[in-house]
Amino acid sequence: MVIWRGWGILVLFGLIAGLLLALFVIRDALPVEPAYAATSIAVGIGFVIGAVLALGVWLLRLFRIIDVPREVAPGVSAARRPSSSLFFIPLVAWPVILLVIGVLGIVIGSSEAA
Repeated sequence: MVIWRGWGILVLFGLIAGLLLALFVIRDALPVEPAYAATSIAVGIGFVIGAVLALGVWLLRLFRIIDVPREVAPGVSAARRPSSSLFFIPLVAWPVILLVIGVLGIVIGSSEAA
């Protein structure tokens, strides 16, 4: 079962990269006690990083840098570009979804630290 179409897989890779960066680099730099609050804030930051990377992929598609319309025949281009999605959600919606989850994680972690 394929869960992505087009460039949608890059959203997942960006989210994984953001979470790894946040959990292994940023969490140790946070002066927050207890440790679970720092982890919650780091996961929220990871989701925000993933949202920025997903926005970058969407902008690259928007400006036709990575997703150039294919030619059906020489000199004749296709009417529309192939769509990209992850879990049947369009690529344009993923930055907003990840940003909301990230901000919630940061807020919840900050309230636990107080």
